[in-house]
Amino acid sequence: MISTRVATVEEIARYLLEIAEDKSVFRRMWTHQTGEVAEIWIMTEPIDVETEKRIHGLGRELYKKFPNTLFDVRLLNLRLSDSPDLSFLVPRNAKLFNMH
Repeated sequence: MISTRVATVEEIARYLLEIAEDKSVFRRMWTHQTGEVAEIWIMTEPIDVETEKRIHGLGRELYKKFPNTLFDVRLLNLRLSDSPDLSFLVPRNAKLFNMH
């Protein structure tokens, strides 16, 4: 029987941290629910393109684990900015997620 349960944004964030091999480059992570879409915002250290691709590739595993949940994972890579802090891009009502 296929489950139709929708996962919470916190469940998705916890699982993402569980499967991410490169999580040491995560500076901060926020969760945000916009209607039916679970959003996860991750600010990283300055990372190269290959590391960024690996992190984005985790979406496939998230879709397998949570097939009935709409989600969006957004990376804020400090390599692509002159600013030392990109948290101003995160929605104001997003919650800082405890990564430990």
